[in-house]
Amino acid sequence: MLFLAVAMFNSSTSFNPLIHFVSIVKTFFSYCLLVGQFCILVVLFALFVWLLQKYWLMSMVLFPLQLYYMMVIAHLIGRYYCLNEQKLKWEV
Repeated sequence: MLFLAVAMFNSSTSFNPLIHFVSIVKTFFSYCLLVGQFCILVVLFALFVWLLQKYWLMSMVLFPLQLYYMMVIAHLIGRYYCLNEQKLKWEV
């Protein structure tokens, strides 16, 4: 929720913990699904890194994969915001 708030507010307002708590409570089920997807992606990426560390040449593949991983996470956060924009009522 902090990443999304920082991107949307672009000010110190995004560090207000009350905004995050209220937003999580309003969209609890969607937020739990987002966190679950994030955890699954982190575990899969960590497993992939662990497997590729054994091979020097294959480890060069990690940088493009990290960029792709960041784009997938940004897409998930953006989709979460678009689907829950009315519930969040952030008025940005």
